[in-house]
Amino acid sequence: MVCRREAAKRWILGLAVAALLIPGLASAQPTAAGFTQRVREALEKTRNVSVVYQDVLGEGPGSWDPDPRYPEGKVNCLTWLHLLLAEAYGSNPEEKLAVMDRLRYFDGHPAFGLRKHFIDQWAALDPLPLRRVDFSFCRSSAVQPFHLDLSPGTFTKSISYGCPLYHQDKTAVDLEVIPPHGLVQCGGMLPEGYYVLFPVATERYLQKYGTFSGPMAQVHSVLLEVAAVSGGVGGVGVPPESRDAAQYKVFHASISSGKVVETELASYVLHMWNLYRGYVVYELVPDWDWKSQPPLDEEARAVLACEKRLEGKVGKLFENEVQTRQP
Repeated sequence: MVCRREAAKRWILGLAVAALLIPGLASAQPTAAGFTQRVREALEKTRNVSVVYQDVLGEGPGSWDPDPRYPEGKVNCLTWLHLLLAEAYGSNPEEKLAVMDRLRYFDGHPAFGLRKHFIDQWAALDPLPLRRVDFSFCRSSAVQPFHLDLSPGTFTKSISYGCPLYHQDKTAVDLEVIPPHGLVQCGGMLPEGYYVLFPVATERYLQKYGTFSGPMAQVHSVLLEVAAVSGGVGGVGVPPESRDAAQYKVFHASISSGKVVETELASYVLHMWNLYRGYVVYELVPDWDWKSQPPLDEEARAVLACEKRLEGKVGKLFENEVQTRQP
């Protein structure tokens, strides 16, 4: 019996070693450190894209919005984030397109009516690879509850889309918003890595940019880089309380600059103080299973059936939109 047990142990150990040495047996999921490096590389790949106001992506030729499903040198403030994440999670063109679809559409099924048109619905209903960061640990942040009701009908009317949107009835948005000063004061307590910030619009922002889409809470997209060393103080393993979060780098696709901009966190939140009431912070899940694709439910099938009946095509979703500038 003892010999059998020892043989079994050696067999299990052999499998474990093989999993490390034989391609395909080892887990394909990246470690936290490995994923941070992938995000860093994706950031470098996407920093030279051209930033425009229009939504440059669609569902491909033959669809209601026939723009391509993957960016070709141009992005807007949100599709830049999609592109960066697709580059970080995918390893080849086929995987990157699949990741892009999973990010842009509910359950990864490409169709205009199934697209995540509102960040608020993305974050609430099908959020991965985003996971909200809880800032309740930081007393000085004074985290503020915020409620808003979306109006998807305003959006569909603006673009003359004659079908309902998927989850159009799910309009209530409830958030915990960390104000700008709280983010600067407490951001240093976050573990090292990259985080996604969605600014929460003020009334001034909505008056300028919300007439087309209706009310929105989370708008734009910002990538926050949390590093162990900030401002030349500290070193590897420096305790969070010794970091200077104000000098952390943030990156975002700026419409006014026409490019991806890098600046310091404190400078960014100060510059945007009258447009954003605060921020919702998300971490990225390294082992997100983006290959999963739940089947279409009855509501989704109804949206697709309606969309097939639409006559004509739209070359550019926002071709008749009044061009405005966005931060």
